[in-house]
Amino acid sequence: MIKALHLANNKLARINGDEAFKTNRVSFLNLEANEVEDLDARLTEIMPNLQTLVLDNNRLKELPTYLKEAPSKLRAISIRQNPFRCDCSRTGRFAIQQWLFLQYVEIWIAITSFTINI
Repeated sequence: MIKALHLANNKLARINGDEAFKTNRVSFLNLEANEVEDLDARLTEIMPNLQTLVLDNNRLKELPTYLKEAPSKLRAISIRQNPFRCDCSRTGRFAIQQWLFLQYVEIWIAITSFTINI
């Protein structure tokens, strides 16, 4: 039974859920150092026990809004070194980050490694 899935350094551009077939017990998913631009909404359905999601050093410009509907077991998301866009809107692009903060989900962000494209 797989509880930790390490897919770091694989040049993955998109995660659609098919990679995670029969991994409903995974609690730790490491997607660090890939080329991920987006995560398919099925990922949280396929991994209902996911507690930690590592997305460091990818190509994310924003976090998917469906994460706010993720299982309550999700406790940590690491999103360092991604080229996030910033429009400074509380209801727009960064609404998911605000929701995560309000839900007491631990987010590790290294401010010095943050890249903001304007």
